[in-house]
Amino acid sequence: MKSLGVRPLRWELGVRVGSVRDGNRLVVSVTTPAPRRIQFDFARHRRVLNLQQNLVRLNEFPEWFTVDENTLYRIGRAGTAGEIRLGSELIAGVTVDAGQWIVEPVAVRQ
Repeated sequence: MKSLGVRPLRWELGVRVGSVRDGNRLVVSVTTPAPRRIQFDFARHRRVLNLQQNLVRLNEFPEWFTVDENTLYRIGRAGTAGEIRLGSELIAGVTVDAGQWIVEPVAVRQ
């Protein structure tokens, strides 16, 4: 709950992950002794349970900050340009080091 669905690939001693939502952005704080691979949550109601929407009564599977597989996201430290990744890459996991990271969808120009 405190990480809003963001988690390391493996929990180990000294690894801490916390997240705060800021509008459509997510600020992720990572404490780790070495670079670590973190994964983002996906819309399990659609992909696993095959439901059109997340039903509140099924709260045994809470979805906090979900990443869409086909959306582009910018991930980087505050004040930097960061890099653009596909949502499916964030779900599979990206390597980060300790610090604060900002994750936000990229506005696509039409």
